[in-house]
Amino acid sequence: MVSSLKPAFDQAYERRFGYRLANPVETVNLRVKAIGHIPAPEFGKLAGRTDGPITRRSSRRVYDFLANRWDEASIFDRMDLRAGDKLQGPALIEEPTTTTIVRSGQALAVDSYGNMIITRAA
Repeated sequence: MVSSLKPAFDQAYERRFGYRLANPVETVNLRVKAIGHIPAPEFGKLAGRTDGPITRRSSRRVYDFLANRWDEASIFDRMDLRAGDKLQGPALIEEPTTTTIVRSGQALAVDSYGNMIITRAA
């Protein structure tokens, strides 16, 4: 296979530039592309709540810059949310690396994979 690289390069080079190089050829880069079939990953589903409704951790005043007013927001721990949980804003969902804001007039629902889906409240 390696012995066929030089003749193949010479032919491709001549097609492209109209002549062959007399100098030796050095391989500098090789690129390989592979396509295969792998099974789709399986995502575990989040358990639903069996211990009653979700309880808030605390509450605090927050300023809503879009509405230009202060609101009293319920505080929830992200790790306490379960599939099927629903809550109304204003609320803050706290976790170690981020805080999710649910504004007044919005609702949050947790799907079976643990995604938090925020929509306008009905």
